[in-house]
Amino acid sequence: MSGLELLRGEVSAAMNAAKQSIKYADRSGDTFIQIACRTALADALHQTGRFAESRRLFEDAEARQVARQPEHPRLYSLQGFRYCELLLSDAEHTAWQRCLLVPLTRANADCSVVSERAIYALEGAENRRLLRDIALEHLTLARVILYEAHSAVPTPQTAFDHVNAAVDSLRAASDMSHLPRGLLTRAWIRFLSDDQPGCREDLDEAWEIAERGPMPLFQADILLYRARLFRNRTALAEARRLIEKHGYHRRDEELADTEAAAEHWNDKEPSMPTKTFISYSHDNEQHSQRVLTLANQLRAQGVDAEIDQYEPRPPQGWPLWCEEQLRPESSDFVLVVCTETYLNRIEKRVPADEGRGVFWEGNVIRSYLYEEKSNNRFLPVIFDPKDGTYIPRPLKDTTRYLLTAFDLSDPGYEALYRELTRQTIQRPPLGEVVTLRRGGVSLERSVSAPQVLPPVAPREVRSTFSSAVAAHTETDLLEELKRLPAGWFEELVHRFDQHNAVSARPAPQSTRAIDLLKVVEATEDGPDRLREEIRRLKGSRR
Repeated sequence: MSGLELLRGEVSAAMNAAKQSIKYADRSGDTFIQIACRTALADALHQTGRFAESRRLFEDAEARQVARQPEHPRLYSLQGFRYCELLLSDAEHTAWQRCLLVPLTRANADCSVVSERAIYALEGAENRRLLRDIALEHLTLARVILYEAHSAVPTPQTAFDHVNAAVDSLRAASDMSHLPRGLLTRAWIRFLSDDQPGCREDLDEAWEIAERGPMPLFQADILLYRARLFRNRTALAEARRLIEKHGYHRRDEELADTEAAAEHWNDKEPSMPTKTFISYSHDNEQHSQRVLTLANQLRAQGVDAEIDQYEPRPPQGWPLWCEEQLRPESSDFVLVVCTETYLNRIEKRVPADEGRGVFWEGNVIRSYLYEEKSNNRFLPVIFDPKDGTYIPRPLKDTTRYLLTAFDLSDPGYEALYRELTRQTIQRPPLGEVVTLRRGGVSLERSVSAPQVLPPVAPREVRSTFSSAVAAHTETDLLEELKRLPAGWFEELVHRFDQHNAVSARPAPQSTRAIDLLKVVEATEDGPDRLREEIRRLKGSRR
């Protein structure tokens, strides 16, 4: 039961079920069941990040194994694989730190003990022809070689041999609960061997399996892989959400390392093309051709643009194909080409048999905006200034891009291209303060001189001025931003600062808080949304 709860992402329920099973197992006096229940709880503790407690339970289980079968003094089968996963956790963490080029926080771990365990268990599994166990031991050996290779390119062939054997055996055993593990490890090995298409293929297959479950912990792992290997900020944000939602604290340090590395991703050339889906309506032949030209131009300039005209008849059908393209793991950005026809179709102002595809896409886009409570992916694009009127309401406060030509001489196209390729305009260095002369009319005006009051602002302008109460509220918000934990503050910056207006580190958080508040105040409901996000962060960490 505990293992099923873990697959479903119910980590707390998994621990409770395992604790209860230990009580029943101890009453039964059956040593085999006692071992199985203890390793189940140890595995659940491992997923929550309680490594020391997990290790003590595995050691307890192995001591019982020695007493039960002195001729087999080590845990084996699934119990042994789980223990090896824990023993490899430091080596895995260090390997990812090397891959991300962040400072190492641990000495190189010795994996030889794990290798010996896996070789021992593999021999027994092969003698008994247990496909799942054979697969898991091959997977452990592949990971040992991968972690000891220190991100060498290419990875040793023996790692490929073991991981391919693991994946093949899991397929033969029809074991979908473990196949994503093998696919993830092989994706990493393929990436290091410059087989990025193969890497993406394995990640995509792992996602299909995990999504069907659903298996949220695997989904978090897959997103974290996408973030680390392909510098995918959207995947990183979604990985954080799943890790926090499900209490998957085993990945906390890896998540922190990735977020630290992500701070410098803008300083480098993108390692992989940005995947971008274009949502539009078939207004007429001329409009469809114009959208196709945009997609072709983006692809010619290194953006992996996708459009329905490239896929004449998807085997899964149009609704599922559209939904797949809109997923965060499929598209880093979605361009929404806004016209009157597009708006009418997503708002269902047309006959029932017209514009079903656009209506479907509009519903999916709305659901993502609702779930994420922010918009980092959906970018409204217009070809004519008058089409600004037809931007869907959920996207009206998002930066819009007016494209009059599809080349970098067009300001709108350049701005869009910068956004898609994450090439922001760099701030110039800070200059020296200009010293002004003392005196002048404004400083030397006589107290007795008649005071001229400024003209009264029109009503619509005056309505934007802060009242005394509002000013007090904004001051409180600023103070709260200054006191937030650094990790929370960085998440807020990532959510709200879409144009890098907030000062970069190592500027103090107090300074950056002022910048962030200015950013959110630039939109009508920005402060309210910021307060809601702060409440969400506090609630999710209780």
